[in-house]
Amino acid sequence: MKEGWVIKKLDEITSKIGSGATPRGGQSSYKESGISLIRSMNVHDHGFNAYKLAFIDDEQASKLKNVTVEENDVLLNITGASVARCCIAPRDILPARVNQHVSIIRLNNDTIESRFLHYALTSKQYKDLLLGIGEQGATRQAITKIQLQNFKIAFPTCLKEQKQIVAILDKAFAAIDQAKANIEKNIQNAQELFQSKLNQIFSQKGDGWEEKTLGEICHVLNGFAFKSKDSVEKSNTQLLRMGNLYQNVLDLSRKPVFYPDSFSEEYNKFLLKEGDLIMSLTGTVDKTDYGYTVRIPKTNVNLLLNQRIMKIDVHDSSSLNKDYLMNYLLSPVFLSRLYSTSSGTRQANLSSRTILTLTINYPSNIKEQHEIVEKLKHLRVQTSYLVLNYANKISNLEELKKSILQKAFAGELT
Repeated sequence: MKEGWVIKKLDEITSKIGSGATPRGGQSSYKESGISLIRSMNVHDHGFNAYKLAFIDDEQASKLKNVTVEENDVLLNITGASVARCCIAPRDILPARVNQHVSIIRLNNDTIESRFLHYALTSKQYKDLLLGIGEQGATRQAITKIQLQNFKIAFPTCLKEQKQIVAILDKAFAAIDQAKANIEKNIQNAQELFQSKLNQIFSQKGDGWEEKTLGEICHVLNGFAFKSKDSVEKSNTQLLRMGNLYQNVLDLSRKPVFYPDSFSEEYNKFLLKEGDLIMSLTGTVDKTDYGYTVRIPKTNVNLLLNQRIMKIDVHDSSSLNKDYLMNYLLSPVFLSRLYSTSSGTRQANLSSRTILTLTINYPSNIKEQHEIVEKLKHLRVQTSYLVLNYANKISNLEELKKSILQKAFAGELT
């Protein structure tokens, strides 16, 4: 260990370690304003997240007075999937309490800085140690108060050196975060450029172009309401559900549901084949989590079309290229009109009958359609390459953060 550093238990350097409780009545007892109740969803390594911050009244807060949060307390998630995430309590959410999933770690500030400890607990070496001590309960992982009290931290005894390390980390992470923000903007620009190109193409109404309703050139098939009681644990016949179409990507591994292989014959009408176009018809009001369109690839399982998914096919492939149709169904110009037809108060529903009344623009020359498809395919590949390249850069920046933190808490930052 570096000279001037010591290792101590949290119990030796804290004035408080403790978690709270959920008020009687649970979420139904939460108020629109009042005393903040910090839950695990509010605690993130990168900082406090006020999204869905709960509030309780004075009476409820008085029952949790032993877990009153103070400015600069370190908050640590001690249960569940987000166990070991931590942040510093911000001033602007006070007065506040914590529930049973969050622990307050209040330090003796003449011994160790809160922000030093926060950075330490977000480093890989300490994060792994915290995850290692978490007890595996029946339903969730948990870190007990005793385990936290006995948890050991290495730090320089000199507060000035702690502050210097924090300042170096602040500066480095600010630069990294700015670089990430620039890269994320580049990703957004690349995706918007592709969407703009789609709009430009599918908004055309020039010479040699036709405008028809989808019903004039396409036919559709709505999925079947298969009964859950008929499902089986495993077979070669899988039900294709809306969740499998998320973000216009077919993912058969998302909560797969299977039916007897005999259903492939019994419900042959709803059996999908390679090349079929399908669209999800239900989502959330005020969101765009539906209207996803994918083309069925070659698969190792038989796929059955579930309810609220629609299969779309063209009447005459010599008049309309199916890949052209798919690109059109993915275009912003079409989707904006599609979403405007949805109905429902909480659940947004599309009607296949209404969808068939929407129009499509396309060149009457099938060769020109094919050329557009190839141009978009090339542009999509370029966009995907850019996005992947940018994503790798973000990943490298995250690794750089981890490396800097590791050096910091090995006493190698100066």
